[in-house]
Amino acid sequence: MNDKLDVTTDNVIRLFFTYAIPTILGMMAICSASIIDGIFLGRYIGPKALAVINLIVPYVSFLLGITTMLSAGGCVLSGKLIGERNNKGASEAFSKVIQIMVFFIVITCILVLIFPYHLAHILGANKDIINEVVVYIKNYTYFLPFQLLGIGISFFARVNGKPGLSSFALLFSAIMNVILDFVLIVIFSLGIKGAALATGISQSMTFFILIPIFFSKKSTLHFVKSAKFTKDILFSMFNGISEFLNETSSGIVAFAFNHVLMIQSGVEGVAAFTTINFFLYSSCLIDYGVATSMNGPISINYGAEKLKRVYKFMKVSILFTLMLGICIASTLYLLDDIWITIFLKNKEEKISELALAYIGMLWPAFLINGINIVITGYFTSTLKPMLSFVFSILRSLLLPIIFILILNYLFMNEKVFLSIPLAEVITLFISLTYLYLKKRKELINR
Repeated sequence: MNDKLDVTTDNVIRLFFTYAIPTILGMMAICSASIIDGIFLGRYIGPKALAVINLIVPYVSFLLGITTMLSAGGCVLSGKLIGERNNKGASEAFSKVIQIMVFFIVITCILVLIFPYHLAHILGANKDIINEVVVYIKNYTYFLPFQLLGIGISFFARVNGKPGLSSFALLFSAIMNVILDFVLIVIFSLGIKGAALATGISQSMTFFILIPIFFSKKSTLHFVKSAKFTKDILFSMFNGISEFLNETSSGIVAFAFNHVLMIQSGVEGVAAFTTINFFLYSSCLIDYGVATSMNGPISINYGAEKLKRVYKFMKVSILFTLMLGICIASTLYLLDDIWITIFLKNKEEKISELALAYIGMLWPAFLINGINIVITGYFTSTLKPMLSFVFSILRSLLLPIIFILILNYLFMNEKVFLSIPLAEVITLFISLTYLYLKKRKELINR
């Protein structure tokens, strides 16, 4: 770590804000790219473009989820080894994870560029918008290797003692995205192609800003050519699977909703959901930023066997996400009409009515989704991947999909959006019950 911070001895609250705030800003930079695309497309092209962007969300979320799974798991392993004073082992783990990531990204991008129309059909695009979806996919995918690698190494930059630089790189990319969106969409009128190019070019900058620190002599982590694939690295990949589910939850849910809404309300329903999904996606990423920012401190303290500090980090994280959830839910509920008009230059009555109805069902989820994400992140950081996996799959896949199918069958209207709050409440109840019983058992054993 750096000379000014020692995560095993310094004040927990000070460390929390030192790590969490830059990481939250970094996550906000990532989600701002899609939101800015939505604003420019909605106001300068029209509602149809919003539907196109929402159809792309599952594709982006899946790739980002794989990258996060590898990075979060590898980050925890490297952090644990650093806590054990095994810097060489930490560098080997870091290097191998990056190698695996490069292989996955390159293969995926090649396949997508060969079969863009197949992917568009899978995402739910119909004949009215499939060409626009393909244009976005192709132009965006050209830059994905650098973008995803940039996000991946940003995790290791935090463990490497550079949380501020990592967040600066992501924020710089977001600012550049705004500029390029204005130039390519407004000035040059490139439409969806311009949005894809702006996002791809700007988000690639993170990689070029962060990669030099790992070649510095002062860096704890270095690239090692002879890094071997070990059982610990395989375990770290599995350990990050909950982060994959957390990261892709909005994409998985969006995929299910897109298909349901196409039947219920057509393109207008998907466009209305897009304005809400930007908020849902942003909220999950911010909460996820809190959880991932604690991966390094918690894993290092866990490796150093300082369990009291591990619990303190978790409690502070939960309290912070609870307050954040209250602010987000209040903003969405009280300012719903303003939020919708941000994306539409000429107010579309049907889309606005649908979006307001969806918000009325969805807003309670924001009160507690952050707590669920922090709890699964805690299990990952303390090397309990099975527990992390179980709770993640409950909240992000099984319960939402089950409730979407049930509510859509029963009502065939906006009540289908109650599936998200219901999934969050049930997951929170189960996870808190488990933690309570675990704590009680520990007290009895003493």
